[in-house]
Order: sequence, then C-alpha cells, then structure tokens
Amino acid sequence: MATAKAKLKVREFTNEPLSDFSNAANRKKMEAALKKVAGELGREYPMWIGGKKVITAGKRKSTNPSRPVAGRRGIPGCVEGARDRGD
Repeated sequence: MATAKAKLKVREFTNEPLSDFSNAANRKKMEAALKKVAGELGREYPMWIGGKKVITAGKRKSTNPSRPVAGRRGIPGCVEGARDRGD
C-alpha cells in the first residue's frame, strides 16, 4: 500500500497536442471523456496529513483545485505535515 512518504516521479509539464473537433472520431472521444468525468464529480476524498488519513465533520466546498483551502483554514496538522515532508 502506498504511503504519504512515497516519492512520486513527475515528468516535466507539456501540453497535449491540439485535437481537431471537426473530426467526428475526435469529437466522440471527447464527449465520452466528459461524460465519464461528469459521473465522478461530487465525491468526497479524505485528506492525508503527516501520513495519516484525516476526515473532518465540517466540509468546505473547493471548486478550484489551484486554490485549495485546507492550509489556510487551520486544519490541525496540515501545515506541520507539509513542513515535515519538505513542501
């Protein structure tokens, strides 16, 4: 089982090549992908802080993944856990 201490290998960011959506096959693939993702929205996921799964009674809605709220809202151990990992 993976732990929070496992190191992930992340390759350098590159954009995907452009797709021509006037092509019916490309359009169908995109529509299928959007339908799949739409079925995955609204789920709840636990936080992992300091290698431990943390579930809180209070919930906060975060709709923009580039602006997470956990570290700014005082969830116990969040900042310390990040510091321990070197984030």
